[in-house]
Amino acid sequence: MKDSCLDKVVDSSIHGFQLFKRELNYSLGKDVFDENPTMGGGVVLGHIKLLTFSVAALKPGYGTYTASKAAVEVIVKIMAQELKGTGITANCVAPGPIATEMFFKGKTEEMIQKFIDLTPSSRLGTADDIAPVVGFLAGDAGDWINGQVIRVNGGYV
Repeated sequence: MKDSCLDKVVDSSIHGFQLFKRELNYSLGKDVFDENPTMGGGVVLGHIKLLTFSVAALKPGYGTYTASKAAVEVIVKIMAQELKGTGITANCVAPGPIATEMFFKGKTEEMIQKFIDLTPSSRLGTADDIAPVVGFLAGDAGDWINGQVIRVNGGYV
């Protein structure tokens, strides 16, 4: 993998998440992550659910991408502890192969069929497969779920 590609993977997964944490600290007006000595803001946010996305499978050729997503999964678990007392829950949804423009980009029909063949449901997932889980976690019913990685992947492993 070229360094420029590696930088993009890390920037989108890990660095982006760190920027989010910094902004959340600012909005809360306190350093809930113990990472920034100067806080501003003080906005009252109310009941918040923090969700992120990761991957479920460990496949050849996806090592760096999967490692960056594994880092996000660990960050979410730690964030759930760091956010104690704030009313914010932190969870991660890990979808399998989802039929999106991003998924199809750069893949041949043969590559796409391999993903389908590796999924017990014999199909790619859709946003409609993921949305109900995200809705559940974001709603009141998800209040007791915190620091978890929920795999919504049709059995793709």
